[in-house]
Amino acid sequence: MPSSNLPPELLLLIFGYLKDTEDIRELLSCARVNKNWHYTVTHFFIWNTARFKKIKTFFAFLDILRRIAWTRKQRAFANWAKLIAGLLEKKKIKLKKVDITSTPIQPITTTHWHSTHPYGFSVETLDLSLLEHKNGVTDRMLIDLFNQTPNLVKVDLYNCYTLTDKAIDALTMQCRHLKELRLFGCTGITERSVIFLQQKCPKLTKVDIGMCHHIHLYTLDKEWASLRHLDISFRYDFKERQIMDIVKRVPNLEYLNLFRCSLTDGLLNSLLPLLPRLRFLNIGQSTYSLSDEVAKAIAMHVPNLRQLSIQNLEITSKGILVIAQKCQNLTAIDMSRCAKITDVGIKYLVRYAKNINDINLLGCTQLTDIAFVSLGELGEKLDRVVAHFCELTDVGLISLVSKCLNLKCLNLEYCKYLTSASLGRLPEFCKSLEVLDISGSCIDDEAARKILSGLPSLNMLVMKNCEHLSDLFKDEFVGDKRLQICNNVPGMDQYRL
Repeated sequence: MPSSNLPPELLLLIFGYLKDTEDIRELLSCARVNKNWHYTVTHFFIWNTARFKKIKTFFAFLDILRRIAWTRKQRAFANWAKLIAGLLEKKKIKLKKVDITSTPIQPITTTHWHSTHPYGFSVETLDLSLLEHKNGVTDRMLIDLFNQTPNLVKVDLYNCYTLTDKAIDALTMQCRHLKELRLFGCTGITERSVIFLQQKCPKLTKVDIGMCHHIHLYTLDKEWASLRHLDISFRYDFKERQIMDIVKRVPNLEYLNLFRCSLTDGLLNSLLPLLPRLRFLNIGQSTYSLSDEVAKAIAMHVPNLRQLSIQNLEITSKGILVIAQKCQNLTAIDMSRCAKITDVGIKYLVRYAKNINDINLLGCTQLTDIAFVSLGELGEKLDRVVAHFCELTDVGLISLVSKCLNLKCLNLEYCKYLTSASLGRLPEFCKSLEVLDISGSCIDDEAARKILSGLPSLNMLVMKNCEHLSDLFKDEFVGDKRLQICNNVPGMDQYRL
């Protein structure tokens, strides 16, 4: 069978092996084979998601779209000119000797994007969250971009603080299929943008307006029924009444992020009954201390929670018992810096919430080996554990990893009682481990070599401030991309599953 006749399903499967490669030129070469391959590559792999890190690449992308739009317009003018000339000739209408088709049509400059097909129509995801020099992104640029990409579904404008309501107005006018929008840190956005989003984007289900301090959501005069995901984190300026008014107008919420908001026990007791469909709740690091009363409200009103974050709250093991007994469908829980939780609380959690696969115990300084022996009872369901600063020893670690064989992410940062005896045995059990942080541990060269050679799936090994590692070892693995020994590496939250 000729390659041009291959069904689309097969082509998608074949090109899928090339999409994760760092060099995009392989896909571009495939795009030059024939029209069928060209359509498949450009629509499903290259132009479907536009994600940028370098500002120069973003500018080049804008320039390509502008050139393509200009060339298409010029060709359209030329076609109309030829059509009119043909009609005039057919009707035997004579005009002055003016050649209306002689206007030169300059094609776009020679690039890989040689066709004038409207590639912007294929873009469904725009991600500027990792873009450097975001002060170079202006309203005018995004207005031009949105005019060329009307089929956008997901837009991430994280921390693009130079943008104003003009860009959001253009987005809502052109991109009526928008479903997810992240505006976290866009401090130039005001209440007008919320009006545009509610009126013109009926399919919108996810909005992140964290740290957008000029948005107060006063203009929500009717229910926003389509909204399922709302993030208003870092909005400590919101008063209790404001938060209540917001939640009343979004009754179908399944995801609510109130991280670092001004919350009280009384507010949450009134708020949670309004959200029976809630599946994700983040009330961590509230500006007011929250107690076990919050745990009772969670257990009573939102028993179907799947993910819960209660970091840095005054909740005790009794509160964990109440939550675990009622919220038995929990799959992920973040209890970082909950200093009052003890080994007993972890026992309660494992006994009742048996579907936990992701647990964060960072800074829970009262936990000992007993807690991690209990976690081992979750078995192969558990795939992410953060035990940063916990009182974990070799006995507890071996008991955990010997039963949880599917661990993919393990943070043992500054667990000062761990030694090379247990760390060197990790390859015996954790064959699926992808990210491992053992910074501040007493690991030596031999145990580190065992980890690097015995974990085939390992993508990142962080060993900051490991004083027992020799300079010879560091020189030996200096070119290993998996290894991070310097102190300026990203935090483990970057690798949340």
